Amino acid sequence: MEVRAILYNIIISFLIFYFSFSIYDAITLPEDIFYTLLFMVLMSLLVLVHKNILIFLTVSRVFLTIFLTISILVGAGLYILDYTMPGLHVNNIVLSAQNLEFITIQDFTLTKVGTIILVSLTTGLVYALVNSVSRLDK
Repeated sequence: MEVRAILYNIIISFLIFYFSFSIYDAITLPEDIFYTLLFMVLMSLLVLVHKNILIFLTVSRVFLTIFLTISILVGAGLYILDYTMPGLHVNNIVLSAQNLEFITIQDFTLTKVGTIILVSLTTGLVYALVNSVSRLDK
């Protein structure tokens, strides 16, 4: 990959992570700007590695494989960085009750692991959608 494509992918990854983290208020980024930038760069580099992993596994790069690979990488990265990076906290998500005509869902709380899974699936889905529209990994 050339440098221009790498920088483009990192900027797109920053925007996707910002979108995913702003949907759920469960991930608290570090107060120190150095750690926040380090976190974003590390997560973006994890996303950049997905293409090489799919090539190594000889799997075609289609929507589903990109979605699953990025979700797994982001989930593992969030899990590891939650315990190692100072200031980064993954909190529980409390989902409110929903009353539909035919079913009622009570309040429930997602644990840290559930929050990481939900955020990583959202990030993987958004990245796979952006990738399928713009073909980021040509």
